Amino acid sequence: MEKHESCSCSHLHDHNRRLRLALRWALSLTFIVLSFIIMRSFIVKQLLSRASSYMTCELFNDAIRSYEKAVFIDKKNVKAWDMLGYGYKSNGDLGKSIHAFHQAIKADPKIKCKL
Repeated sequence: MEKHESCSCSHLHDHNRRLRLALRWALSLTFIVLSFIIMRSFIVKQLLSRASSYMTCELFNDAIRSYEKAVFIDKKNVKAWDMLGYGYKSNGDLGKSIHAFHQAIKADPKIKCKL
């Protein structure tokens, strides 16, 4: 059984247990964040591949959803923005298409968009 310290208010406290729990949470969060950073490019690559398959099958809404996830994860990914613009254009949403192409140009001014 663990030792508890008694405070003047007669509550029992286990400071070591709380410290260990906080340390576990901090280590877990650090691991999750580092894992995401390491896997980020792989996740974006997989999302772009999936979206490309959707575009081939003319499933524009599904493709757009995957491209949106890709740009959410990597806002500077020119290919994701460019293809998102193309997806919106294919779906008939020219306003969003133009915005996506502008974002692609902002990420890389030398890009040739498909508008």
